[in-house]
Amino acid sequence: MRRIAQLALDVRWPFESAGRYADMLGRLAGLGFTEVTVHWSRPDGRGLPATAAAMVAAAHDI
Repeated sequence: MRRIAQLALDVRWPFESAGRYADMLGRLAGLGFTEVTVHWSRPDGRGLPATAAAMVAAAHDI
């Protein structure tokens, strides 16, 4: 069974560093989540910060 965690548009803290993002992924995995989705960067500043896109992609081997 897939379990998907969707991060809210206004969540910013996981993207502050690669370590913080990895910690969040580990915690979600520990809770049984198998996938994580984020909102793409939006012009109003919500969603995944554009500066964090490469970090997030690297964490998922994309």
